[in-house]
Amino acid sequence: PQKGKVFLMESSQLIPENPSSEYLAEDISRFLDLKYDLRPLKDREGYGPESHQYKHAGDARHAFIDICDDEFEPVREVLVQQGKEASLWIKNYFLKSEDVVVSSPRRFVKLLDKWSVDPCRKE
Repeated sequence: PQKGKVFLMESSQLIPENPSSEYLAEDISRFLDLKYDLRPLKDREGYGPESHQYKHAGDARHAFIDICDDEFEPVREVLVQQGKEASLWIKNYFLKSEDVVVSSPRRFVKLLDKWSVDPCRKE
């Protein structure tokens, strides 16, 4: 294993169809100095309320919000601003360190660029 190093990944890299995940398992294995291959990523089954179990039938309706609803636009503005600032800091400072390792660096940076875009806006 790499002493004092950090392996950084973006959650989209865990989605098998995402091009940025192509070398993820191999890169993690190399980073950890594993003597075996990691299993390939699998598609996650179920998203949103359908993928969770609730004790009471009506609980699922109240457990999730649609962040793209107009009432949440002020929240999205804050989240997008924070995402933009975080992605800039990661790109301009954190990734410059020799102690930070990422899989598919160019693709990783493209994923970070999406942090400054409201996913609900259709432009």
